[in-house]
Amino acid sequence: MSHLLKIYHHIKSDTFLRNNAIFFVGSLFIAFLNYLYYPVMGRVMSVEQFGEIQTIFSLVYLSGVVLTVFRMIVLHITANESDQLQKVGTGSTLAIKHPSSTTIIPPLYTAALYIHVPFILVLLFGSPLISRFFSFETSWTFSIFGVYLFTTVAATFYSAYLHGKNDFSTLTISQIIGAAGKLILSFIFVYLGFGVFGAVFGLALISLVTIIYMKKKSGSLRLPLSSLGAVMKVLRHEYVYGFLIFVSLGFVTILYSLDVLIIKRLFSPEVAGLYSGVITIARIIYFVTGSISGVLISSVTLRDDAGTNKKSLIKALLLILGIGGGVLIFFILFPTFVISLMVGSKYAAYAHFLPVMSFYLFLVSLLNLFVSYLLAIRSYSLFPITLIGVLVLLSSLYLHHETVDAVLLSFTVSTGVALVLSAVKVFSYNHQK
Repeated sequence: MSHLLKIYHHIKSDTFLRNNAIFFVGSLFIAFLNYLYYPVMGRVMSVEQFGEIQTIFSLVYLSGVVLTVFRMIVLHITANESDQLQKVGTGSTLAIKHPSSTTIIPPLYTAALYIHVPFILVLLFGSPLISRFFSFETSWTFSIFGVYLFTTVAATFYSAYLHGKNDFSTLTISQIIGAAGKLILSFIFVYLGFGVFGAVFGLALISLVTIIYMKKKSGSLRLPLSSLGAVMKVLRHEYVYGFLIFVSLGFVTILYSLDVLIIKRLFSPEVAGLYSGVITIARIIYFVTGSISGVLISSVTLRDDAGTNKKSLIKALLLILGIGGGVLIFFILFPTFVISLMVGSKYAAYAHFLPVMSFYLFLVSLLNLFVSYLLAIRSYSLFPITLIGVLVLLSSLYLHHETVDAVLLSFTVSTGVALVLSAVKVFSYNHQK
């Protein structure tokens, strides 16, 4: 008992571990709700429909790359809010005199809306063409996806602000509302016969609810539209860092989501559906450890030296190795049992893919941690690391894409190469205050 009390007091006194405990415990419950979605939907949808909804989720992840840029900028500004000189990059200095984050965020929000409007219009009016390209049953699914994409802009800014303020309690509650609402509303609409369209409509509806909740909890933060001049002024200051975020986290997003689109395009709807069911389970490793990287990126600041920041990194790395590694071992040992339990026995034919999928997603989780750390310290070495990773992925896919195994191998090799390069950079970095 005394040993447990010591652990409790250690976690309570350590800000990084305390924030991780709050966010991680909440994330476990959120992950449970998110993954309860798949066995529920897998049982009320056909294999082909399940492949369609997984295609939608992959597009959600990919379309979120641009928003991730804004999210990271908002998070970074909020976490580092200060009027002092801050060290930026590797050994260089730059005077960053930040006004209040609540005055910087509205122009960024306006810029995000400007960027997303063309994509939203394409989805609204080009839905029939896109549906035929991906072999969807109904042509209106992508129209409602456009509506959902519009709601995600405001949701991203509110959640990034709360994250940067280390308000993990409110952030976790909002995510629980989103995960529970997605499950309940999607099930209702699918059960009523609206199919994949109904499931996506449920996503859009619950996104509006979470926006209302986060807006109420964000205090003085408001998101009015700003003038073009205000937008350009903020973007001029942050465009290089924004591009760094876009390139590096965009690559990570591609690694854990593009495979479903490639399988959907190259193989039959049945194969795509079976693949989607199994990769959904493997992604548990990535999403259950994602909160750890999220806490790390708001804990590592430019004001701290390398020793302080690396202590947080090592704690995060050990957490991912312990939690993600444990899930990986379980999935390797019991693939058929896990698949039958989570998405149903009709997906068990692809059980032999779960071990390699799980290993590949475990590598992506580690890569995401190192990328988050390098972004937090504004290390522009991420540019060449990402470029090499992309080139390896594209060349491998171009040469070998005839089978599901070949596609998986391409993603695994590319992830491994980028992981090694980023790890070398992380542990060779020696920033001084």
